[in-house]
Amino acid sequence: MDNKEMYNLAGMVLAPWVQKASALVGVHRQVGGNQFRHCMAAMTILIDYHFVDSVILKASIIHDLLEDFNLADQDEIRHLDTDGEKVLDLVIELTRDPKKETKKEYLERLIHHSSPRQRSSNLPTGSAT
Repeated sequence: MDNKEMYNLAGMVLAPWVQKASALVGVHRQVGGNQFRHCMAAMTILIDYHFVDSVILKASIIHDLLEDFNLADQDEIRHLDTDGEKVLDLVIELTRDPKKETKKEYLERLIHHSSPRQRSSNLPTGSAT
């Protein structure tokens, strides 16, 4: 990690997002493990790959609140901080609704119709299975 990335991370306030995701503590994943830890792992993997965009990291922290469990009020997310609207938009963009979209359709949508921020993340958080 270079100094610019370190300073960018140091200036981020992630605590409100982690607090929101704490609703997933104790929720077990279908593939095993804990849902809250999965969200934290998603964030740390992104950092490991030098993604230090605050919107991408915040979206990784809360993605399962909306995707898999519908545990978050979208208005609360929008107003959590100044990134809230962008975080919500990114999570919604990366979320696959298996009732409306096949896995193939989902991946094609991400490839051909996604936003520049999503393409820059290169690691979709949506449920692709």
